[in-house]
Amino acid sequence: AENTRQQIRLNAEQKLEMKRYEVLCHERLSSIMLLKSIKCSLKYDGIMQTLFNHWSSSFDKLDCSSLVKCLREAPGVFCEKNKSKRLSIGVTDIDLIFVKISKGLKFVSFRQFLEILENISAAIFGHVKECRGYSGKDGRWMELMFNHIFLTKSGKFFGNILQKRTSSLLKKSAQKIQNLYRCHHLFQSAVQKLKEKKRLSIKRNISCHSSKESNNEEEKNLVPTDEWFTLHCAKCHTILARCDNSYCGIALCM
Repeated sequence: AENTRQQIRLNAEQKLEMKRYEVLCHERLSSIMLLKSIKCSLKYDGIMQTLFNHWSSSFDKLDCSSLVKCLREAPGVFCEKNKSKRLSIGVTDIDLIFVKISKGLKFVSFRQFLEILENISAAIFGHVKECRGYSGKDGRWMELMFNHIFLTKSGKFFGNILQKRTSSLLKKSAQKIQNLYRCHHLFQSAVQKLKEKKRLSIKRNISCHSSKESNNEEEKNLVPTDEWFTLHCAKCHTILARCDNSYCGIALCM
């Protein structure tokens, strides 16, 4: 009976951990898909391309009024929506950025549209150090899109599109992610077993020698053993990091 309860408890913990791992995969993959759409051209069927085509008047042309409509409802971006004391922008600021990027033209292209958003995110979210595991420019992109634009009435539509595409991609690659999850725990258990085995062998060797000279020799031999163990653990952790991030390649292979 006790073994049965322990098995049920272990199964429940494994299900919860697997659920957390699935949420992590979904969040990381959606971020990767967003960054890939930013780096690709307008011909790529990404979420940023879909957002641009929705607000643009014609192919690869977006005017300033449409840009203002796209950003007006975003919380924390416009002055009237920003209730905190943090930086925000107004219509005049967007007009100035638009004129600067478009060089006096009435329309901007997709790449110029991304450049405008990048300038806006740098001006408002320069204090953001990390968002969704990304820092720097990518972290500001995560903050602007997921925590502001995708929270608007029109932005929720595009956020749902990104979530559906991410879920569809995860379902297609469920077996690969499950294998990576198993490899993750296999490597973790292997590192722990190797660590315990090495420590026990070192203690036994030290206890076998009673004289100081033998202890000194053993301490000398401990140095390369510990160095080897540290290097082996570093390799294992590198493999672990690859297992955690290799599903990111799924989005890049689309």
